[in-house]
Amino acid sequence: MTFNCERRITTFNATAGMILHLSPEEVLGKSYEAIFGGEEKITRLLQETVDLGKEVAREECEVERSDGRKIWLGLNTSVLRDRNNSTIGATLVFTDLTEMKMLQDQVELKKRLTVMGEMSAWIAHEFRNYMGTILGFSRLLSKKIEPNDPRQEMIKAIMAELSAMERLITELLSYGRKTVIHPVTTPLAPLIEELKEQFVSSGSYPHVRWFLSLKEALKLPSIRPSFGRPFPI
Repeated sequence: MTFNCERRITTFNATAGMILHLSPEEVLGKSYEAIFGGEEKITRLLQETVDLGKEVAREECEVERSDGRKIWLGLNTSVLRDRNNSTIGATLVFTDLTEMKMLQDQVELKKRLTVMGEMSAWIAHEFRNYMGTILGFSRLLSKKIEPNDPRQEMIKAIMAELSAMERLITELLSYGRKTVIHPVTTPLAPLIEELKEQFVSSGSYPHVRWFLSLKEALKLPSIRPSFGRPFPI
């Protein structure tokens, strides 16, 4: 694209039209403010080139096309001069950097995820140190209290929560890794009973009473249907 000293567009080639989604008829004779917007960075750069003779090399800026899509342009500007070395306008040469910018963003995201993974490993290590201390004191308290003391249930609840935290930490650390799933058959009865114990020990609903009636099949690792294949619970 070229401009005269009145900031009017004088030439506009086909490639510029494809990038900006404009036809020469929509552009020629108009000012660059009308095309790019009066407050945009590219308008300021063109104004400095035309008015001050300040040429721009390898600049990047975001531009909104006529269809509303935002794209990134890599641009250079240069001053147009006549035979007497007088300024008669400016030239704008640009390329579409949108896809390259998207790739750069993806690379940057991967770098950040890598850093987050390293930080997660360090945080997990610190958490496990604290959890190990809590677990050690819980076991010590359990030994100092009679086996049938009601406070044993609270200690069991603390240990259960620590186990749940350990599982969560392990899952978070393995999230960014390629994981091979190994399904195993699991009896449901112990899980339901553990859920009941956590619910009761929380003391949030003291008026709720539990009645569990679990079928014997739920207490087994698996059941076998009539066709003979093990069916995981």
